[in-house]
Amino acid sequence: MEKGSSEKKRKIDIKSLFGLFLVLIAVVLIILFLTQGETTVTGGFPNNNQEVSLTCGSTAIKYPLFVEDNSNRRVLEIKVVADGEKVDKIGLVYQLYFNNENSIKESRDRNHYEMNRLFGEDNLEADALGAMYSKMSDSFKFSLFAESAELNKITAKYFMLSDTSDIRYSTLKKYYQAQGFTCTDFQ
Repeated sequence: MEKGSSEKKRKIDIKSLFGLFLVLIAVVLIILFLTQGETTVTGGFPNNNQEVSLTCGSTAIKYPLFVEDNSNRRVLEIKVVADGEKVDKIGLVYQLYFNNENSIKESRDRNHYEMNRLFGEDNLEADALGAMYSKMSDSFKFSLFAESAELNKITAKYFMLSDTSDIRYSTLKKYYQAQGFTCTDFQ
């Protein structure tokens, strides 16, 4: 009898395994069936855009809109980021170095006041174009930033541009070089 009982048990185990195997196959087939269909892609593929940047700097050129610039040393940098010839962003950083803290504070405060007065004359809000006035241990740093959509006849002068009719990467490079800046391309 032992033989019959264990044989019955083995038949049940084989049937159970076979049934489980069929259930697994059914589940896999259902999953495959449900994942069948069309895959659609909307939009276009991106162009082969070439992002380039330009840094133009000078230690001799003074920022023309500042009223207080009796610094010992200065660094003026203009940075441009473009997609090919299309300018995306432009930034300006002007750092003035002084011998003492009082000169740093005086320059920062007077120039901050003057810049906000100019922004007001141009119907821009105070500290427009992301204007920042930072006091460092030995210097005062002024910075501006604009997206291409913000560049127009009014805002261009803050980035030392006189003409906004042709704001392209190569044009800006030539324009800043003509003013005496040393420009470096990054690709």
